[in-house]
Amino acid sequence: MASGKGEWLPNSPQRLRQQAAVDLPWIIKRCANCANMIGLSTYRALVAIFNRQCEVSEGSVAVKAKAGGDCIQNPSDADANAA
Repeated sequence: MASGKGEWLPNSPQRLRQQAAVDLPWIIKRCANCANMIGLSTYRALVAIFNRQCEVSEGSVAVKAKAGGDCIQNPSDADANAA
């Protein structure tokens, strides 16, 4: 966060992560109606990562402070989770 302002710097990892979290529901919803997209492992991984790392409450999206230990370690192998 910027000192004294209570806001993140424009290109800080926190701000970029939060912006991605805000954008992802639109992408996920838009692709959910495309049969050729929902079959892709990369789409399924995107949905899984969003669900594990983000919270949606009353239309607002926020990155979880702690995602927990069940996270995808290797996007090309969705079963390779942290122990």
